[in-house]
Amino acid sequence: MQIHYQRIETLPDYVAWVQCNPEDRSQVEEMFPKDKYELLIAIQPNYDPITCSQQVLYNPPAPTWGLDVWKKEDDGRYTELSTRENPQR
Repeated sequence: MQIHYQRIETLPDYVAWVQCNPEDRSQVEEMFPKDKYELLIAIQPNYDPITCSQQVLYNPPAPTWGLDVWKKEDDGRYTELSTRENPQR
C-alpha cells in the first residue's frame, strides 16, 4: 500500500490517493476514519491512450486500484432524514 498525498488548489478537501488492493480497504479506513474522511474508489489506468502504441491501446494493461481520500465537509446541515413525524402542537 502506498499513500500519495497531494494538494490541489481547486479542490481544497482532497487529501490523497491510496494505491492499494481492494482487500486492504479496512486498513485504509483505520488510517482515515469515516467520521472525518470520505473514501472513493479511484482506478487509474497504466497507459496514456493518446501516446501509447496501437497494440497497447487494443490490449491495455490492468489498471491500478486505489482510493481517493477527501476531508468530510460538515456544514451543520442534517445528513439524514428523520423518519419520525413532527409532533402536533
